[in-house]
Amino acid sequence: MLDIVSISSAFTGLSAATDLVKGLYGMKNDTEVTLATNDIVKKVNEGQRVISELRDDLFESKDKIRFLEDEIRNHDSWDQEISKYELIQSAGGAFVYKFKSEPLHYICPNCASNRKHKIILQGYQGNEGSSRCSGCKGYFQINKKVVPSIDIPSCGWG
Repeated sequence: MLDIVSISSAFTGLSAATDLVKGLYGMKNDTEVTLATNDIVKKVNEGQRVISELRDDLFESKDKIRFLEDEIRNHDSWDQEISKYELIQSAGGAFVYKFKSEPLHYICPNCASNRKHKIILQGYQGNEGSSRCSGCKGYFQINKKVVPSIDIPSCGWG
């Protein structure tokens, strides 16, 4: 990225080129005119190069500003979204984010802490009361496991 010194240098070069053009009127022979013209061309080319670099730097800076503004918007949006949830310890012992309103649902604390898009925990068929995050593949015991009671008939002994 160019600094003030480069900008000043380009301005000085273009000013010098202007002075040389004004000086052409006082020159008497073709050699002096040719040398002065070559010097002018060099200074103008240097000025054009610096201006081109400044233009490129300006576009790059605008792109960075746009990117950072998007990052700020995403950050603010996430804070607003996650404020709709509260971190709780579920009946099954897992720490999850519970939606404060309706419909009742939970989101993955791992994905939420990484500011990833909210992943609603889905019930897992293989383990009653357990939920699975489709984002990070984590399992969370939301409800207590229900252990079915088995009635064993007494055999009459003893």
